[in-house]
Amino acid sequence: ELRSQIEREMAVNDMTAGADALNLNGKVGVVGFCWGGQLAWIGADCGRFQAAVTYYGGGIDALLDLDPKCPVMMHFGEADQGITMDKVEAIKAGGTGAQILMRNGVDGDMRGGVMSLYALTWRGATCPVMTQGRHR
Repeated sequence: ELRSQIEREMAVNDMTAGADALNLNGKVGVVGFCWGGQLAWIGADCGRFQAAVTYYGGGIDALLDLDPKCPVMMHFGEADQGITMDKVEAIKAGGTGAQILMRNGVDGDMRGGVMSLYALTWRGATCPVMTQGRHR
């Protein structure tokens, strides 16, 4: 309900203003869950961030015309009912240049799935997109 009251442009303006305020040494990344994942993808396109990570970024499949200016890593759950595998395949085929990581048996349920995805990622995953600086 709150999300419907916030215009996407206003949220992106807030993100980029925050990036500008934090940009003390030139390295600011953006991480987002759910709608925030979509905003992180949009942030990757704006040129103000040096890395972007999305978790369950709903709606990214409808924004494949964006051209990320930084490395992007996207996390999805294979059992997600909201971001189905056909949407993930569209993202993969869309030429995003993003590193896409899938988690077996994880859904997009904010009560468990995404938080489980988050825990799995930080427990043992490395983040080559951040360390190698690869992007298209």
